[in-house]
This record gives sequence, structure tokens and C-alpha cells, in this order.
Amino acid sequence: MRRVIMSAVCAMVCIFLAGGTTCLAQGGLPYGSYRQTCQNMRVDGNKLFAYCRKADGGWRNTSIDYRSCGGEIINDDGYLRCGGGDNRYPGGGNIGGWRGGLPPGDYKRTCQNMRVNGNKLYATCQTVNGGWHDTSLNNFNLCQRPIANDNGNLRCPK
Repeated sequence: MRRVIMSAVCAMVCIFLAGGTTCLAQGGLPYGSYRQTCQNMRVDGNKLFAYCRKADGGWRNTSIDYRSCGGEIINDDGYLRCGGGDNRYPGGGNIGGWRGGLPPGDYKRTCQNMRVNGNKLYATCQTVNGGWHDTSLNNFNLCQRPIANDNGNLRCPK
């Protein structure tokens, strides 16, 4: 819990001090949700390189000049992109703080291989007995609250 709080504080300070530029998080990597679905990430000068998961489950080498991003960097179907700034789901729902990439929710703590394809969120989530379950959530963009892992199933809380 302390680590989560420290990460949140660091992110807020980063946003406040950055003045429209992307901050570097721990490990010298720019801030963003891409870190959950990419690997072999490295920065060389002003360029971020990574090997990122595509919506179909495959992988792609990608890079971005992160200096021009005003916020977080996201994985968009295997391509690194600057996150949008409107905090809205593509389908019109609204959960403050979501900027593309993966939608908000504590499911990120107990799920892996998370990805979005259209309005469908896919993940492999941990069950209460410690096993793993492949799951998906249709029309996640209509959720009015952050998404949760309910015993290995992605759920839109009521």
C-alpha cells in the first residue's frame, strides 16, 4: 500500500513540475500505462523503445519520441502513443483519469496480459484460490466506475 501511495505522490509531483512534458518514472522510463503491456523497454536520448503486446496477442517492436507527450504514454495495439487528454472512454463513458491504454481499476493489481481491442477489455486474472482465469469485459467503455477483478472475472461495479 505504501508503494502505491508513493507512486501516486510521485506521479502528481511529476505532472505538477513537468509543465506539459512527460516525466521519467523510476528506472528512467517515461510515465504511462504502456509499462503494463510492454517489455524490453529502454530510453536512448529522447526516444523510448519497447516490445509491446498487440490486441491480437502478438508482439511488436515500437518507439516514440516521448518529449512531445504532455502526459502518459500508452500502448495502442502494439504502438507507443501519447495518451489523450480528455479522460473519456472512446465510447463515451467517463471515469476521471483515464487517458487511453487501459481503463482504470484495481484489476490491474491482480491481472496480467491486459489489453483492449475496440470496446472489449481482455486479461488473465487471479482467482481467490490463486489460480488464473482468462476473462474479458464487453463494452467496458460504458462502465461508470473503475473496473474490478471479481474472483478471476473482470466486472463493472454497480
